[in-house]
Amino acid sequence: DIVIVTTFCVLLKSYGRISFRTIIYVITLVMPLLIMFFFFFTTGQISRNDGINSANQMSSLLIKVDKSHFLVENSPAFVAEGYVSLSSYTGQGYYGLSQALSLPYVSTWGVGNSRFLTTYADKYLGTNFLNETYPARVQFLTGWDRDVNWHTIFPWLASDFSFFGALVLVGIFAYALALSWKESLINASPYSVCMYSYLVILFVYLPANNQLLQSGPGLVGFLVAAILWKRSRTALKFKFRGWPS
Repeated sequence: DIVIVTTFCVLLKSYGRISFRTIIYVITLVMPLLIMFFFFFTTGQISRNDGINSANQMSSLLIKVDKSHFLVENSPAFVAEGYVSLSSYTGQGYYGLSQALSLPYVSTWGVGNSRFLTTYADKYLGTNFLNETYPARVQFLTGWDRDVNWHTIFPWLASDFSFFGALVLVGIFAYALALSWKESLINASPYSVCMYSYLVILFVYLPANNQLLQSGPGLVGFLVAAILWKRSRTALKFKFRGWPS
């Protein structure tokens, strides 16, 4: 998360000053880092799977790797393992989403998008929201594990707001991201930069899960940042008439 936030905050600092030379410099710097990340990531996957796993199934649903794919068939086992694992990480969430789309809507009343909220609601209110979310019901019906496999952010939000509501909410988040980005450039407000950083995490992890709101620190931090950001925007509008909305 720190690497992601730092990378996107560099965009703020470089606004309006990105030359061709800078692009070449960034590529020269980033490519070795990406190669290092690939080796680090692949080594972690191999150790997690107790060895090379690219020829085996990739999920509890017996979804198998296409071993005839040229990048798998013609690559060393280590490289093939990294490619298979990366493709699984970037694509499997949409399979979970496809399974959730066929299920009826059951409201979890505003807590189903967050494991933190569902855990405490079930503990203190005697509810069963943890097992009523879309990811939980997908697991019970298909075996697509809610704790191991991904579903994208949409089934998590849809557990509370339906899939139509999830689209609207993601659109609101996108508007807030653009607005906080704009205000970070205009006035360098720490509240805007903080909000921008939180929303970057939400959208980077969108193909995986509701990363930002799943945990207590993420949820509370985001809410506090949103409140402070809103208060700072209100103060600026009061002080400077005509402040861009």
